Amino acid sequence: MGRLARGFAHELGAPLSVIEGRARRIARRSPDAEPDLQALRLQVQRVEALVQDLLDYTGGAPRGRVDRFPARVLAETALQTLRQEAGDGAPRLTLAAGTGSDALLRADERRLELALLNILRNARQAAAGVVTLAVHGDGDGIVFEVRDDGPGLTAAPEVLLQPFWSSKPSGEGSGLGLAISAAIVEEHGGSLSLRNGDKGAIVTLRMPCDGGLAGGEL
Repeated sequence: MGRLARGFAHELGAPLSVIEGRARRIARRSPDAEPDLQALRLQVQRVEALVQDLLDYTGGAPRGRVDRFPARVLAETALQTLRQEAGDGAPRLTLAAGTGSDALLRADERRLELALLNILRNARQAAAGVVTLAVHGDGDGIVFEVRDDGPGLTAAPEVLLQPFWSSKPSGEGSGLGLAISAAIVEEHGGSLSLRNGDKGAIVTLRMPCDGGLAGGEL
């Protein structure tokens, strides 16, 4: 499946690049056409994003190297990325680092950050005012918990984790975000679960730790 996705991405990438290039050329020659060309470029970007989602889900995306890094650093990096994407608008993004959050993970950091970002993006879109990312140790593992104060889960957890399922309007998202996150977490020996809290949804990632703490061994 990963090889098929890579081939699909390669074959689709060339015509998309041509469309993007021609749109820029037309915009230079005919400034009045810019609004229509901007809409065209937006659709190209959506297709490119869908192709990348397919690569991430099928395992066709290039793998990074496996490193050891503190769980808290992964959480901080993901939140910083989301803040840059969201700008100064609501909701507020907070980090709650508990006991054991400096425990080390052994993983492909880029892919694990992608898994966490997909969940945080969903929470940000659903939240009324605040998204909290909590990280703490739990026995011989690490727990990441993303909470929002939105309306809660829109379907049963097993439905939400199905590829291509989405409650968003057509054209807004691929419906692969949670499925990608679950696949990445599972390939690293972890698990992902969803439930409703007192207010909003809670997504929990459980990951095995690597038996050490940042700055030294246990």
